[in-house]
Amino acid sequence: MRITNSMMLNTNKSNINANKLTMDTLSTQLATQKKIQKPSEDPIVAIRSLRLRKSVSELEQYYEKNIEDAQSWLEVTESSIKNMSSILQSMYYDCTKGANGDLSSKERSAILEDLDALCSEYFKEGNTTYAGRTIFTGYKTDKSFTFLEGDAEASYQISETFKVGDIKSNKYVSQKVTVDAGNLQSIAAADTPQINEVYSFSLAYTGVGTFNSLSYTATDGTQQEITVTTYAKASDQAYLNVPADGAVFIAETSEIIFGSDVSDTLKNLGSDAGLTANYNKTGFNTGDVNPVFYFDCVDLNTNVTYTKEDQAMEYQVTQNQYLKVNTQADEVLDLNVLKDIRRLRDTITSVQDIEKKVTQLENMQKSSLYSDDEKTSIASMLEAANKELDLQKSIMQGLFEAGVDDFQEYQDNVEVQRTDLGNRDARLTMIKERTSQQLTTFNELLTNNEDVNLSDIILNSSAAKYAYQLSLQAVGNIGQLSLLNYI
Repeated sequence: MRITNSMMLNTNKSNINANKLTMDTLSTQLATQKKIQKPSEDPIVAIRSLRLRKSVSELEQYYEKNIEDAQSWLEVTESSIKNMSSILQSMYYDCTKGANGDLSSKERSAILEDLDALCSEYFKEGNTTYAGRTIFTGYKTDKSFTFLEGDAEASYQISETFKVGDIKSNKYVSQKVTVDAGNLQSIAAADTPQINEVYSFSLAYTGVGTFNSLSYTATDGTQQEITVTTYAKASDQAYLNVPADGAVFIAETSEIIFGSDVSDTLKNLGSDAGLTANYNKTGFNTGDVNPVFYFDCVDLNTNVTYTKEDQAMEYQVTQNQYLKVNTQADEVLDLNVLKDIRRLRDTITSVQDIEKKVTQLENMQKSSLYSDDEKTSIASMLEAANKELDLQKSIMQGLFEAGVDDFQEYQDNVEVQRTDLGNRDARLTMIKERTSQQLTTFNELLTNNEDVNLSDIILNSSAAKYAYQLSLQAVGNIGQLSLLNYI
């Protein structure tokens, strides 16, 4: 076949164009340092790049945002729980000091003031926030744990649930001495103050407006109602004349006193058997705990129903892995702390009132204003008042001694939650390290897949340039020759 100069030139033009395309590709790669500019150049590289970029994007989301946010939440929670533990330890020390029966009224008042302040600080920890979100309130992160200001209009119907094991045998002093200077009478031995055992439970709130119902869960799962009689004030009638098959609610102290037959029935059900007390409360003071975080309740002003449920907040910290970041209020903030302090406060106040009564009778006995017969009556009243004081002091000391164990238990529970928090934080740290390693690995894979090797591309570019120049020279040489050169 005859090959003409025109055919050779066309072939070489195609080769020159191919060399130029190669140089253009290499030049673009050198400028962008990327292997391809569009998927059609290398579909395999493009598909692999999309998958790797998706993985890197997810890992960056977990590592730089989710894990960091979760870790910050855990750190704030741990700091608050640490404060709770420290507060409970101080309350434990106060109870240890208060168990000393030889304390003066002034010393007891100082202990009471300290306990009240510590109790307030303990529940204020429930208002701790992170990035504007309250950390102990479950999903209700926009709500404060306690009432930041008194609200006289707030009204709730509360269903407070508790267990048979929460009902305690408490002591009550009956036949208290009443001093009436205008009617002095001797007190017979049978009428002197006596100590009595009552089977009772204290509600979480004082100032209860209406006590609606009390029920327990029977062995067959049905709810059994307990007939409740309400008394406005604490009295011997309220404490000692409880119907055997019913119960008494004392509004002044927010105590439920159980009758003997009901008590036996409940004890036979076991300590884990549940009871529910339904009552209304209107008006909350600054620092009072919002009931929606502990009980089923209905806001009577808005008719909104709140149901107590587990509200664990979980962050996705890596692919298919979730971590609980929040600790809920009822896990670390025990309402029994509030009840214990309230009972101690009432008992210490009673002891101080009796001491004033004893001092008054002693002064009356020394006074010349009373006759011998009246002083005989005063002496019997003073003896009875001293007995009342001794009995009330024994109750007070017993409460302080019980408080030593109780506050140690509350602190132990907080430390358990703190340990659980530490375990979650340690797990998160391991996940963070693993995610960091994965992120480094996938970034390397992405770099290897997309980026060019500069030394290789420079060599290839120089070779392509040299080949292009040689092809131009070859075409030039061919163009200078014809058949005429050989005739």
